[in-house]
Amino acid sequence: MRCVERIIGEQYVPMISSFHYSEREPVSGNSDTLGWTCCNDVHEIFSAMEEVTLTSAYMLERENGEIITWNCRATRDTGGSITILLNDDIISSVNINLKKKQLIP
Repeated sequence: MRCVERIIGEQYVPMISSFHYSEREPVSGNSDTLGWTCCNDVHEIFSAMEEVTLTSAYMLERENGEIITWNCRATRDTGGSITILLNDDIISSVNINLKKKQLIP
């Protein structure tokens, strides 16, 4: 097996399990009569992406004080307070990584 790096867009993503390729059965750990395996791998990857990306926002403060965001916008006022505005209503959590302790009102 070799890894192939490629970028895909809106196209069919084939199953990555041996169940999809029955000529490769049986594979150790699979049923030699049913041919089952981790057929749900692709679904689980997209499910994890949904949990990590679509419903979460991230804010990172770099060593020099620069603020980097993903799925949100953040601004710092002259007093040092940070305001975070979410990009979408579906976002349910904000992960914040600051370089120094901050008071949270």
